[in-house]
Amino acid sequence: MNENDFWREKYKQLEATLAPTRDLPPVLQQQLTQTELKLLGALYAQTFVTTDMLLFLLPADGLPATVKVHIHNLRKKLAPHGLNIALHASWKGYFMGITSKERLKLMVSP
Repeated sequence: MNENDFWREKYKQLEATLAPTRDLPPVLQQQLTQTELKLLGALYAQTFVTTDMLLFLLPADGLPATVKVHIHNLRKKLAPHGLNIALHASWKGYFMGITSKERLKLMVSP
């Protein structure tokens, strides 16, 4: 294993820890893009996610404004399911409330 392979594997492990997508409902896995799934996975798995953490999950050319666009699109797709993503302006990040996390959990195992 060369150094590039080593760092690719470390990146995949970190990404899987930060944003697990395996626990998300199949209906959302079909409706969302891969990037949106990663962002939702991070919001579901973590209590609070900073914009910088979300930038890590975006393609290499991601900018902070890009995070806002992805969150906007994700909010629109989640709204019909009663799921909400909140902005925490003073901490510069996002979170899902308990109600949304519980609703998402019920979607996985009714």
